[in-house]
Formats: sequence, C-alpha cells, structure tokens
Amino acid sequence: MKKAGIMMTVALLSMTPMAAQNTKLMKSNTQKVMFNGQEVSRINKSQNGFTMQGAQQSIKPVKRSVINKSGEMITEYVLINEDFNKMTAGTEQVPDKENRLVSLRGDGPTEIDPSLTNESGWWGDNAFQAGGALALYQRNAQLGGCVNTPMGDYSGDIKITLRCKATDDTKNSSLLFINILKGVDNPDFADCDKPYNMVTLYPGKDWAKLTITARNLSADNDGYIQFNCYGGVLIDDIEITSQPNFIAAPKVKPLTNFKATEFTANWEPVNLAYNYYLNLYKKEYTSDSGLDMAIDFEDGLMPEFWSTDPAGGAAVCDGEGVDNSKALKFFPGQTVYTTDVNAPYNSAEFYFKLVLPKGLTEEEIASVTNMAQLNIQAKNNGVWENLGAFQAGYMTGGYNINMDEACLYGFAGRYSSLQLSISNVPEGTYAVIDNFTFTTARPFELTPIYAEGKGRKGYYYDTTQETSYTFTDLDPLSEYYYNVRSHYQSLYSDETILNYAFGIASPELLPATDIDQRGGYTANWGAAPKATRYVVTNYGMISAESDVQQTILEENFSKVDASVTSATDPMAGEAIGNNMPSSLDAYTQMPGWDGRGNLLAQGFMGCDYMDWNICYIQTPPLYLANNKEFYLTINAKGMAGSSLVFYDGTKQMYIDFEKAEDGATGFINGTYQAAVSTDIEKLLIYDANGAPFAIDYILIEQDLKAGDKVFTMVGKQEVGPDELSYRFTGLDQYDFTNFAYNVVSCFDQGINTATSDPTDYMIVDLINGTSTTGVSPTGLQSTQQGINGEVARYNVSGSRINTPVKGLNIIRCADGSVKKVMVK
Repeated sequence: MKKAGIMMTVALLSMTPMAAQNTKLMKSNTQKVMFNGQEVSRINKSQNGFTMQGAQQSIKPVKRSVINKSGEMITEYVLINEDFNKMTAGTEQVPDKENRLVSLRGDGPTEIDPSLTNESGWWGDNAFQAGGALALYQRNAQLGGCVNTPMGDYSGDIKITLRCKATDDTKNSSLLFINILKGVDNPDFADCDKPYNMVTLYPGKDWAKLTITARNLSADNDGYIQFNCYGGVLIDDIEITSQPNFIAAPKVKPLTNFKATEFTANWEPVNLAYNYYLNLYKKEYTSDSGLDMAIDFEDGLMPEFWSTDPAGGAAVCDGEGVDNSKALKFFPGQTVYTTDVNAPYNSAEFYFKLVLPKGLTEEEIASVTNMAQLNIQAKNNGVWENLGAFQAGYMTGGYNINMDEACLYGFAGRYSSLQLSISNVPEGTYAVIDNFTFTTARPFELTPIYAEGKGRKGYYYDTTQETSYTFTDLDPLSEYYYNVRSHYQSLYSDETILNYAFGIASPELLPATDIDQRGGYTANWGAAPKATRYVVTNYGMISAESDVQQTILEENFSKVDASVTSATDPMAGEAIGNNMPSSLDAYTQMPGWDGRGNLLAQGFMGCDYMDWNICYIQTPPLYLANNKEFYLTINAKGMAGSSLVFYDGTKQMYIDFEKAEDGATGFINGTYQAAVSTDIEKLLIYDANGAPFAIDYILIEQDLKAGDKVFTMVGKQEVGPDELSYRFTGLDQYDFTNFAYNVVSCFDQGINTATSDPTDYMIVDLINGTSTTGVSPTGLQSTQQGINGEVARYNVSGSRINTPVKGLNIIRCADGSVKKVMVK
C-alpha cells in the first residue's frame, strides 16, 4: 500500500482554517433563503411538540375526466378543492387578525375549524379569515405563517393551482413558498423533482394565479402541501390534482410479528392502488467472510466490479497518485462506481486530489476553491442516496477521505457501493483517486422464493389488497428480503426497492427457579434461532393498592458530588469525555441511563454544545402502559431563547427556557402533562438548538388505578447465545418483595443489530417462592406454580419439544427442579 503521510501533512497545513474543519460531507441547504436581510426557512416547522392527532391519510381523491392540451380525454383525480368561501369574517383589505385560526406554537387551535373549509384537516400557523380568502402573516423575522393541506398521499404527477396576492397592510415585498412535504414532527421535502417553489409578491398588485406541476414519488400518508409566507399574503382557490401516469411505491413500515418461521410486512396505502404485489427473496451467502481489499491501481487496470459512466470514461494514469504513483483519473461529466458485491461496506477510505488546469488567475482559483465539489452517492438496498459533497477545491494537495467519519449520520453497514463525480469546476480540471481500501460484510446473492398455491412462479410471490402481509413457513435460520409493489391498471411501482427483513424472534419465557427469600432468583428462557446474545432485565414490581399518583422515575443526580467533579456551575460543567453513546449509571440512582457529550456539575447532569452528532441524555425504559398520559416535572438550566426537547421515539415535546436575570441563561422549573406513545418509553433529552444545558431534577409520575402494576428497572445483564439463564442476587437492597424479568434476543450482523420484542414479564414472588408468567399491560395470563408440575420438556439436544419423544427427555418442573426421563 502506498503511503501519503508527508503529502497529507502538507495538504492539511495548506488549507484555510475553515476548510481544515470541514471534513464532513455537506448537503446544500435548500431549506434556507435570505429575506429582508434575514435567513428564513422554506419549511415552517412546529417548535412546541405539535403532533397532529391521527397523522395519516385523510384526503379522498375524486375522479374526473379532462381534456389535455393535445385534445385527449384523460383521467385525473382531485385531491384538494378549497375556495375558502366559508371564511366570512374579515375582508381582503382588513383580515380578521384578532382571531387566529390555527397555531403550531400553542397559542391557538391545532387545526382549522372544519366548518370553515370544504375538507377537514387543514392546519398550520398564524392564519386568519379574510372575507372568502385566507390570510397568512409571518410571526417574526425568522418565523413565517403557513397553512397546510389535510394529510394524505399526494404522489403522482400533481398540479397545484391557486390565487395569491400580498396583503394591503404589508409595506414591503412578501415571499410565498409552496412546499411538497412529508412528515409532521420532522417535516422534509418529498421525493419530488420540484419539491418547493417560491414567488415574490408586492403590495398594491392584483391577484396572481399560480400553476405548479411536479412529479412526486412519495406516497407517504403524512404528506401535505404547505403554503409558507413571510410578510403578508392572501391565498384562495386552491386546487390540487394528480394524474395517474405512474404509481408510487408504498412507504414501508416496520416489521411486526417477527417469529422463528414468519414475519409480517407492513406499508401505508397508496392512492389508486387496486392491490399490492409481493416478492420474497432468500439471502444466500457466497463467502464465509467479508471482503478486505486495498486497491492501488498499480496494475494499470480498472478494478473488478468497478465501472464508469460513460463507459470507459475514467482511466488509470501514471504519476498522479500518492508519491507520483498510478491512480484513477476522471473528468467532469464522468461518474465512477466502486465495488458492489451485494454486501454493505463496513469501512471505506480513499485518497482524492483535484487537479486544476494551468494558467488560472487568482480570482479563478478562489472561485474554484469555494465552488468545486466532489459529489458522493451510495447504494442502500438497491436505491442510490445522495450523501452530499465535499468542498473539493480545498483538496488540490490531496486528501484522505474516511467515509464513516465524513458521513454525518454514519456510513458503515448501510451502503454497498459508491458513486463519485466532480462538478462546478473549470474546463480542463480533473480528479484522481488512489489507495481505495474497504471492508464489507459477507457478500450474498438473493434467490427468489415462491410458495405452492400462491402468486405466479417466476413473477411474484403473492398479491393482497391489504396493507400488511405475513410471510409464513420460513426457514428459522435463514434471512430474507422482500419488496412491495403498488398496482393500478397497467401500472406497477418500482420493484428494485428491496427491504431487508432484519429481525429475530423473541425467546420463550420460562419460569424462574431457585427463588430465594434472602434476595435472589434464576431467570430462564428458551433459545431463539439466530440469536447471538440475550439481554435479561430485572425489575422491581409493585401493584397499586388503590388509585394513586405513582412515581415512575425520580432523579436528582445527587451521586454527582464533590468526589466526582469540582465543577459547581451547571453551565460550565466538566466533560465526561463520552464522544460515543455510553452508560451514565455511575451518576444516577436508577440504572439504564445513557447519553453522549455529557457534562457534570455537582447535583447536575448536562450536555455540551452539539457538534455533528446530537448530545443527549436518555432515561431508562419507563413502564407507562397504565395510562395514556404522564406528568413530567423538570428543573433545568440552559440558554435563554432555546428549548429542551423530550423525544419518545414518536413525537417531540418542547419546553422553552425562561430568561434568567442575567439575560443570557434560562431556566425550566415546572410540571408538564404529556401523552404516552408506547407502553415502554425511553425519553431522549436534548437542546433544540444544540446549546448546553443541565438538569437538576426530573420526576415522572402517572395516575394509577387499584391493581395496576408498575415495573421499575433495577438491573440488566447481557449473556451469550448458549446461556439460557441468569441468576439475580442482592435483591434485598431494594424495597420490593416482588420482582420481574423479561428477555430480548439480539441478532448481531457486522455493526448492525436486530432486537426482538421483549417477552412478557415473569413476576417473581420472593416471599412465596412462585413466579407468574404472561404479564402484559392487560394483566396476568397464567400462573406457574405447584409442586412438581411439568412446565417445559427438552430433547437430548436441548431443543424444546411439546410432546414426549423416544429417547432421553429432560423435564423442567414448576418448582425449578429438573429430571430426566427415558421414553421408549
């Protein structure tokens, strides 16, 4: 392997400070523009944890026939037809600004009153009636006013028409963005050729009619069209139609019901789809190990499995690589494709240099420095994703690129090939690549699977009109891929989009044994196919004797004392140095806390300024199945004008910092009510603007009814794939007489891990020496107790069997004893 140490030192020293810091792939920020000297966002996002209730398909397409420009009769579907005629308050000249119709910031309704619109489900922020039209006004210099259409599938060749004009009370120009979006909690542009449009409107001008066309490939059911305004704008007569010239692929949802021999695929419905075609593929490994390759181009040949577009465009050249060695040379307009053996890269690193033509002026060189780009795309399950671009103009001296370090959200284990090109460079510029080293997971091929009596062999596995499908009779030790295609008349969605059915079955929950009143018991479970490890969690369990407000979590970080840190200022804490996610259990009363980029001050746990990765604190798993709401009491310090975010994996709740006396810092000290998203939640806590913060006290409570059970985590243990039990001891230190455990299976594949659903809880009564299985949010299912009752039977190989089999049978009894029986 050729070395680039000396050259790299020179290259780094020759960079400007700004360039030297920019080692990340950057995507152009299409969400920001300048307006009246301020940077403003094209997309209007909620800042107060706004969540639409039932954020799903609500539009109802209406079919109609129209004549196109060629005089042909075609079919189109009307998705939205809104004239705002029911909004009678105010006038176009003087909108009813005293009564806000809708708000994303907590100071008004979350949806527009459905009696004021033709279709229900309109939402947004700072919108007002204007005598048969809708008026939008920006909130402040950075926040616009917006209205969003009802949510639904806006895929297809869509056309948006509307009338708009600046309000009479605006003195300067106004901006109106028409955005095609998907997602509510974290909205983003849809997969669309023209996802946003902008128009500038001037006061005193008449109504303007806009027509926007776009091809939208996103069939997300939480899609919508947003009209976002800076200044003041009237909008009216909005019509949105879709022509079925193609049909989009459905948005795939997470797998459910993952068992040893089956799993259920789920997806969102697609407008117009008659039914859905499914394909199933079995993953067949072609090697016992992954690739570990180093390509230095010294043989003068294009590497195996590499290609260029156009074919033959890139070529190996002499004297341009590391230490004047051979390298791969390519020009603007040429694309290089790296090794693709159907296995994700675990690592990838290469040397890159941009070579400028001679004779450029200083001004031209400065322009190249700022504008030149190395563009990188990567393949993820058959689909090319744009990872962003490097500022290639700073790499004229050569630069080593590590893809895992360069990708903001990680690279390893996700992508199976790279696509490299350069742009924004003068004629005569070219690039060279050298020392391309990479490792991969095990290469594999996909073999189509067909089932007897289903589908059509050689074409598809099966069809369904539902939005879920359970694949059954699978090999427990094999891995599978699948895809789902929408079907409408003669149209089918793309079948190259593959979904990895990466998962693992839950282990079988078995009764506890060796229950000791002095504070110990042995947790047991059965083997799960493909498991590479298990995690068993121990809980203290209480049952509410009456209706009560029960503490679920209480933490004051009192373990962070003078023996841990000398820092006393919560806004200037001592860094732990955890640049990667790590456990915080050394600083908390309850185990299970974790975080990244954390700071300590006496009595406080906090986070540092956010860098490329989020700095956060995360709570242990919280059992919240007893009620749809919980109470959060928080005492924290942060920066004035910022917000603390609590993310439960589904939605965010924002709590603003109130300004402190110094005007720069802020504080939060109050109790807030929040909705429960799932039975078991881990709250991720971070600052909305990446600023530092520190938490002094956090309390989570929930209203319980008599008989409700609460499980409080007191410990967990990870064991290997061959260990099917674990003994918990020292339980007499806790104020519980009842404990419980559950188990998850883990399937580790390279850097990726699939985790099973947790088993139900097995409650262990230390006093009576019994264990009760089948505990779920709905209550007790069955009790495993008695003297010598058989609860499980295994063959001589240790596999679970349901009935006696010939030969040696191993029987586990309810009292924990094990006996061997010879069956003839």
